[in-house]
Amino acid sequence: MKNLKKRILLVSAAAVGLFFIGVCFFFGLSHFLYSSVEDWVTSRLGLDYYLAQLFSTAIVIALTAIFPMLAWYLIFGKKRFYGALALIGIQAAICLLIYTVGGKVCFDRRTGKPLCWFADTDKGRVWSYTPGFEPESGKPFKLFTREFKDAEEVKSKR
Repeated sequence: MKNLKKRILLVSAAAVGLFFIGVCFFFGLSHFLYSSVEDWVTSRLGLDYYLAQLFSTAIVIALTAIFPMLAWYLIFGKKRFYGALALIGIQAAICLLIYTVGGKVCFDRRTGKPLCWFADTDKGRVWSYTPGFEPESGKPFKLFTREFKDAEEVKSKR
């Protein structure tokens, strides 16, 4: 009888410990997602503090509610196709946000670091969010710095 009580106590303590670790992991993951999304939304989309918080909260709530279900469908479910389509839809929504809301954002709102690259071609200026070469002309993309922007503003005022 004494052994049984000891085992019940150990199993209960282990269950509570695992539950506590799971809760810490879940809240830690949620906090990591929140800060990452808020940083990304502020720097890449150029939203102000309150809109970034609202957007981050909505995204984290949606991800923590939907992600376990999507993972279950993708790994074990018969509806893998729908889970994959949902993930593709999420990625498409992120791309749509970058090219609509964040289309004119060329500098990180928090640090001022340049985010855009450009190449002057025969057809005009081509913009990119990544370095490399312009596909049609082969000209290298240059970083759009604050100094370059200021010099262009001075030229346009003349």
